[in-house]
This record gives sequence, structure tokens and C-alpha cells, in this order.
Amino acid sequence: CADTDQLVGVVARLTVQKGVDVLIDAFASLSPSHPRARLLIVGDGPDRTVLERRAASAGVGEKVHFTGWLDDSSAMLAACDVMAVPSAAALARCIQELLSDPARAARLGAAGRARAARAFPVDAMVRQTIDVYEALRPAD
Repeated sequence: CADTDQLVGVVARLTVQKGVDVLIDAFASLSPSHPRARLLIVGDGPDRTVLERRAASAGVGEKVHFTGWLDDSSAMLAACDVMAVPSAAALARCIQELLSDPARAARLGAAGRARAARAFPVDAMVRQTIDVYEALRPAD
């Protein structure tokens, strides 16, 4: 990684329960708007190969770095700009924070709806759906 990269890091055993797949998907969705971002995954486990393939199929394989198990990951993690905790507990905590702060939830919700409306206008989504069906329809 270059000094100008923005690093998102996670330390986890690479199993389904840890939610690293969710983190990879989230990273892939923000990657176009943050081209300098890199995801650093510290840890190992039985799902490493599946997660590497997921990153590649999401188009961020070259931006996601799997370090494997490290006895001392402190220097790598100190370089991270953001530490992610994609566990169910972290997700539950975020939901709890939003439920406890309705004004913040409303602001974030409005911003999310506006972003979705810009990124996925209804007329374009309808047209794309029709195009898919037309492409799959057998020729007469």
C-alpha cells in the first residue's frame, strides 16, 4: 500500500460468523467513490479462499489484502485510517445507536434515500429490468 492510500482494517478469524463477507461487499460498494481505499484483512480461517474469491468477483481483489495470521499486527493496524468490526454485535450496536438517536437516523435515512434515488432512478431500473427480460425471451 502507498502512503496516500486510505486503509480500512479488520482483525478476524475468517469464518462466516465474523461478517468479513459483509465488510467486503460494503468495501466494494464504496470503492468507486474512494479509489485510494484499501481493505486490510488480518487473520486466517477456513473461509479465506471463499473471501478472496468474493473480493475478486466484487471487482476489488487488488484492493483487498489478506495478511494471514500475524503474531504482532499492531504496526499494520496503527496504519489504518478506519478499523471495521463487521460482527453481529457491532451491527447491533450501530442499530441501537440509531434507534436511540431518531434525529440522526432520520438524517442518515434521508441521505441514503437521496443517494439511492440518484444512483438508481426508477425509470432506469424499470428499463434495465425490461431489457433483461427481452434479452432472455426466446426468438419468435
